[in-house]
Amino acid sequence: MSRNKIQRKRLFVDCDDTLILFMDKDNNFLKGKHPFGHGADKFEPNYRLIWTIRRFLYNNPYYDLVVWSGGGAEYAEQIASMIFVPKILSLTVREKDMGAARLGDICVDDDPEMTSDFAVVMNEEQFFVRNCGEMNLVIAEQRR
Repeated sequence: MSRNKIQRKRLFVDCDDTLILFMDKDNNFLKGKHPFGHGADKFEPNYRLIWTIRRFLYNNPYYDLVVWSGGGAEYAEQIASMIFVPKILSLTVREKDMGAARLGDICVDDDPEMTSDFAVVMNEEQFFVRNCGEMNLVIAEQRR
């Protein structure tokens, strides 16, 4: 890598129970882990997270989006192609591997035990608050 080239940072986002949310037959969101939707009747894209990701990438153009899954790159590709239409140019997919995270990367995942020596790891709610907190304050003020 040349000295003048800046290494891009990455936003890693998990698929199951993070990018997509699973529901029962009565449209109630399920709590807990559901690899490949196990125990669910249907799923729905996590629209708030998708909106937050798009906003984050717009405000941080030096980040690339990586959709990953413990289910492998092929499964991550299926979810990413369904969720991100039109496709985000900086999107890649891969199997989940915390060893791939570098200093400055961000990982969004529902697993509270996921850690990294280098990347910032947070759940969807933490990512939303971190990136939309000031907007929430403005909305709250407008409602008063």
